Amino acid sequence: MTITSTDIRNLNHWIDEATATYIADLWNTAYPGMRNTLTEEIKRTTPFADNGDEHSDHWKGHLLRAKNTRKRLAQLDNGTFKGCTRSPGGFSVSGALSEVSALVHMSFGHLARPNDGNVYRLLAELSDSTAARHAELSAPTSA
Repeated sequence: MTITSTDIRNLNHWIDEATATYIADLWNTAYPGMRNTLTEEIKRTTPFADNGDEHSDHWKGHLLRAKNTRKRLAQLDNGTFKGCTRSPGGFSVSGALSEVSALVHMSFGHLARPNDGNVYRLLAELSDSTAARHAELSAPTSA
């Protein structure tokens, strides 16, 4: 699926059209590579998690994190992500920030993967947009 600025603004009404378009473009560029990275990591670590030695519990945890992150990224991509059980499904900027950050913080043993530049640009914009919203909400109101 391709994310549009409308998808971004459905749950993130505070984001202007230009920023929503930019986030959508960044997402559509980075998402296929993020999914591929996680799929490859799942394939690579499954044998370690399944071998039953003293390290298999570590690998099971790593495998579960990779699977859950891939699942939530897919939910963001297809508009069914829910930040909590009562929220409507959709693309959440804060949810995307959390999941892309989780992907970046998983150590896959590579210094740089082919899609890293796209992922870091997306992460930076999600972070900047979220920080701007937090600053807006914490600013004193004049009443």
